[in-house]
Order: sequence, then C-alpha cells, then structure tokens
Amino acid sequence: MYWRKESNKYIYRYRDEAGKHRRVPIKEYVQPEDDKAADRLKGILEARFDEKKTRIKEQKAWHEKYYNFKALVAVFDEERKKQAPNSWKSKRSWFNYVLNYYLNIKQVPNLNEWKFHFEDFRDWLITAKSENFRTKKSLSYASKNHIINELNCFLKIMAKKHKCDPQPKMESFDSNLVDNFRDAESIVTDDEATKIFNELKKLNKDFAGFYYILKETGMRLNEVRGLSLGDVRSGPPPEKAMVKLFAAGGITKIKGYIVLKHQPVERLDSGEMKYKPLKSKPKIANKYNRYIPIIDKRAWDILKNKIQNLKDPYKNRVYGEKLTNYCFWFDSVNKNKFSSVLRKAYANTGIDYKSPHCLRHSKSTYLASLDFTEQLSKMILGHTSKTTQRYIHLKDMMEKTEKVGEFSFDDFE
Repeated sequence: MYWRKESNKYIYRYRDEAGKHRRVPIKEYVQPEDDKAADRLKGILEARFDEKKTRIKEQKAWHEKYYNFKALVAVFDEERKKQAPNSWKSKRSWFNYVLNYYLNIKQVPNLNEWKFHFEDFRDWLITAKSENFRTKKSLSYASKNHIINELNCFLKIMAKKHKCDPQPKMESFDSNLVDNFRDAESIVTDDEATKIFNELKKLNKDFAGFYYILKETGMRLNEVRGLSLGDVRSGPPPEKAMVKLFAAGGITKIKGYIVLKHQPVERLDSGEMKYKPLKSKPKIANKYNRYIPIIDKRAWDILKNKIQNLKDPYKNRVYGEKLTNYCFWFDSVNKNKFSSVLRKAYANTGIDYKSPHCLRHSKSTYLASLDFTEQLSKMILGHTSKTTQRYIHLKDMMEKTEKVGEFSFDDFE
C-alpha cells in the first residue's frame, strides 16, 4: 500500500489479489494533517487490509470444508451462459448477493435448507447495499427481484443436476414496489428532443445524428453503434405482410428500413467486426431480426449521409468484403463519451437530464398509441407482450392526465 497527494488530498492505493491497483475510498479514513500522519495512517490501513484478506481466506476455507461451492457455481455459470449468452455476467453479479448471504452471513452450506431462510433473506435484501464501492446505495426493488430470480434459477439447476432436492421458488417483491417502471417524467417530448438535438449540433454533429437516430428508432445505444452498411435498405420492406402491418398501425410513407440482426462487441485487428446476439436472444438468427421503418426525413438523411461517407472506404475494401464491417458510429461513439456530451447539452439548455435509454421508452410509449401495438412493438423494439402492456398502461395514464381541464378563475365565479 502507498499514498500520494492528489488535489491536496491524501489518496491511498493498494494492489489486490488479481494484481490490479485499487484506491481506498476516501470516506473510509480521515484526511491526515501531514506526511508523518499519512505514514501512520498507512500502517493502520494496511492492518485493516491484512485483516480483511485473512477473513476472506478463512471464509474460503470454510466453504471448501463444508461444501465445494466453487464447483457448483461453475456448473451454474455454464448453464446460465447457455440460457442467457449476452447477459449471464450481469446475472452472475446478482447471484453474488445470494452466495454472500447464504455462505458468509447465514453460513448454511446445505442447499436443501436454503428454503427455510427465504424470509430472512427477503428481510436482508430490503436493507442490503449495492456492492458497487463507488455508490453503496440501497438496492432498488428491481435489483432485489433480479437477485431472487438468480436464487431460484440456481436451486432449479442444482436440482436438475441432482445436487439437491427440488426446491420451492422464492416469491419476488410485488410489482408495485419495483421502481424501474418508467413514468411520464421519463418520456422525452418532441420539443425537448429538438432542443437537445440542436444543442448537440453545436457540441458534436456526429453525436447529434446519433441522438436523432436513437430517438426515431427506439434502438438501444449499443444497437445504434453497430449499425452498418449491411443493415439499412431503401424503400419499404419487400415482405407485403410487413408493409400491411406497418400501414395498419398508421406507419406509412416509409423512406427506408433497418434490419437489426445483432449488436457489436469489438473491431478485431483484422478490421472485421465481432457481433453478438440481440438482448435476450440465444443466437444470431433471421427469426430474431427486428425491422425498423424510417419515416422521418431528417433521420433518413442522417443515415444516407453516413452511407455516402462509407462509399469510398468500402470500394477500397478498408475493412474487407463484408458490409457489416463498415459501421456508422462504432469507431466514433462510445457510451461514456456520448453520455458526457449529452449531459452537457442538457445542462446548456437548462432541462433536467434524461438518459439515452429514455428515448427508447419514449418510442415505446408512442407505439403504444397505435393499432396492432403488440405486433409492432415486437417487430420494431423486440418487446415481449408483458413489456408492451407496461407501455400501454403508461400511455393510458398519460392520456388520463392530459384530459384534465385547464384551471380558470372564471369557472368559480
């Protein structure tokens, strides 16, 4: 462990078991008055660190003594990779809360006894803090339900692998407590989107175009990053049934459309793009494709401009033969940069910040107002029926709010 001064503050860093440098959170110690005091504090923090390492070693030894959970978790990870290839790592982070409670806090190695502690686990989740050392916020109810889902999946897989008896499912928290449901305040209005778009044009024209496509398509940020020459076509889709569905929902005069087949991972040294399946899809296949019509002229002009800019690079085969190697925004936009510029645009306009994902919620709410909502939401956004119903409910609530008459003193004379 060592310290150094940064912005007139003493910052302590150490190397973890993986060899990575970590910073001791400032809130865990009082700032020393001088260098000598800083050296003394270093000794105290090192002692704490050594104590923590010893405790972790003892916990690992305890786990191995009573139950080889390392092997069980490896089996669980393999099954979850098959079930959710795109999101199994994030799901694994939720499962860490389960392991921490049952193995470290409760110390119950017998899987058949876990069901007897469901209620205690629920009570613990209510006050549990996030494992993110930067925030340490209380877990949202949506996060708590993710954790409960991973507990149920683990016990189901362990029973399937004959590691325990079939177990009951732990009930999740009631849906009215889940706080990730978007309300009207998360919707980006057309007027707000126009103001933000115009401000972004002053800051970064490329990001402005990216923002506008997010708004018009309802695609996720990473999905738009992966848009390429291989994904955009001019005119209406060739399938007559699809055109009829769009028309029945009120979507006409289609200038072009996007066929969304996958999302990007990285550009390889060869220049080729590596892709993965769309969210919640097990693999890349035609049956999972989404078709997104473009009816807005500005959105279509943005896409056409991107295509024209890639005409010469494709002719020169800069990234090889495949059209999907020629992405519009993958090399120029990333989540952190875009979010930073977007926050600045919101600050400059004096509007409360809304994340890029709010544009997807706005598109979802718009589609909820059309005929054949479920079919269109599935085709354009990839939503399930359950998700679509949430937005139909939100749209209904917004319409009820809009129907409230304006106040006038004249009405009370």
